[in-house]
Amino acid sequence: MRAHQLIGACGAALAVSLAAPACGPSGRIGDDDDAGGMDGGEVGRDGGRDASVSADAGCVPADEACNRRDDDCDGRTDEDFDTTRDPMNCGACGIRCAAASPDCVPLPGGGASCFPPCAETEPTRCGLSCVDTSADVDHCGACSNACVAPPEARTTCAAGDCGFACDSRQGDCDGDADNGCETPLDTLTDCGSCGTACSRSNASETCSTGSCRIASCSSGYANCDGADTNGCETRLTSLSNCGACGRTCSLANATETCSTGSCRISSCNAGFADCNGVASDGCECAA
Repeated sequence: MRAHQLIGACGAALAVSLAAPACGPSGRIGDDDDAGGMDGGEVGRDGGRDASVSADAGCVPADEACNRRDDDCDGRTDEDFDTTRDPMNCGACGIRCAAASPDCVPLPGGGASCFPPCAETEPTRCGLSCVDTSADVDHCGACSNACVAPPEARTTCAAGDCGFACDSRQGDCDGDADNGCETPLDTLTDCGSCGTACSRSNASETCSTGSCRIASCSSGYANCDGADTNGCETRLTSLSNCGACGRTCSLANATETCSTGSCRISSCNAGFADCNGVASDGCECAA
């Protein structure tokens, strides 16, 4: 049998029989276009081998490169390169991102593209957007970590932690985040805040706006100073506030009374009489 000395891309001179396959340019058996078709162990260009040939026979390991070849002889191709995130091979081997757009970002429909860097105010890239994960309710603390609002509330994100704020005139009075802001704050028992009662002196109250207000004064009383907090503070049966705020009760030649809320003659002065029976002109007759 005639022996051959084959010097190929394996980088070594080997004495082999006629049945031995040749090494191709990549360092793999069967990669050479001229090495196929030998008796007893043909190796095709697709890398198929005879069962008698070792998978790593003749391969010289090298650093894996993004070139669609098995450079490190581990049976895998380009395994160290993620072309959806590798700025040196963005979208495909050999496509490098420029300095102005250094970020290799996966695209929703597949593949990848180069993008400019994110600003300091929104430093984290989530998908195609730059966000501030310390305050973004859709990416709170991490990309895609969306905050969920409980009932009667809106979401918040502070320092990367999800929280919630109650809707207007709603309160979380039981402290249970699961049921959210369960208490209306426009009632007489919870007016503006949890447990704050709405009560005003000599009055009917309302909290329909979330603030305690006087709806109406009790009979014989008025809110003469205009302040809601002290209710209807003025009794309208006095001589200085007779039937209305600031209305005085003063009658000619008489002693007056406003015990009923109307100015009336209590008694006439000596020498005078109420001859016409009209209280408003006092004791008009000289006796």
